[in-house]
Amino acid sequence: FDLRNEKDGPDEWVVKITRISLPRGSSESTTASVDKDKQAMKKLLTQLHAGKDVAEIKEQAKDILRNMDATKLALLEQEMIQDGLGRDEMRRLCDAHLEIMRESLDAGQITPEPGHPIYTLMEEHKVLKRHLEELKSYLEVIKNATGLASLSKEVDGTKFVAHELLEAEKHHQREEEVIFPALEKRGVTEPPEIMRQEHVDLRAKKAALADISKEPGKYSYKDWVQRIEDVGNYLVKELGDHIYKEDYVLYQMALQTIEPEAWAEMKARCDQIGYCCFTPGVESA
Repeated sequence: FDLRNEKDGPDEWVVKITRISLPRGSSESTTASVDKDKQAMKKLLTQLHAGKDVAEIKEQAKDILRNMDATKLALLEQEMIQDGLGRDEMRRLCDAHLEIMRESLDAGQITPEPGHPIYTLMEEHKVLKRHLEELKSYLEVIKNATGLASLSKEVDGTKFVAHELLEAEKHHQREEEVIFPALEKRGVTEPPEIMRQEHVDLRAKKAALADISKEPGKYSYKDWVQRIEDVGNYLVKELGDHIYKEDYVLYQMALQTIEPEAWAEMKARCDQIGYCCFTPGVESA
């Protein structure tokens, strides 16, 4: 449990108690080590927030990262937000955090069995990442073209990618209505809220990509290229990073903190919401 004094009397005392589930297999004997690692990493992330060089921080963090997993990172970021660091600031820092921890997170990734809600979400991410690679290649051709006449393949391809990205709504719905609430119920509140905020931003950009690719003649050629590059490059970078954070941090935390017996009921709720037109091995509903 995390205990925080919110009001220290003298007439009223308020203590906030939050349940925090450490990874299964952890014991009380590891608590001191966990706290020590968290405090050391918190200090480094504070320096990162102050503008210190990422490479220098990464070098200093090596020893800590040997014992730092997705759950510890997410709870650490949650603590920093609760201590006063704004969510928007934390979102800006996430890329640097992941750069520092990428090797550690990659090595510790858990992949559940087929049929598990997290397995399905990760498989959908693989499809979305392929579409982002396609979009990236289309943008490269568009960048070097001299007019729309030679871009019929790229315009059609971009239109298709935009459609597929918008079709991911049931993917987000399963996260927002099943996975995120399960984490919040177990005291993990800030990571899901940050992902929700990113969903809002990404929805707007996906809709913009669909609009721009659907009617290229609505703009001058130069304006169209600028618009499609801006929104397309945003999605390649930000949606790609969002997927990584979910695969290697949020989903891993869910697998570590949500009890095995809870997943059957969660799977039933996911089935009720339905799946995407591109969900591998599952008929969309």
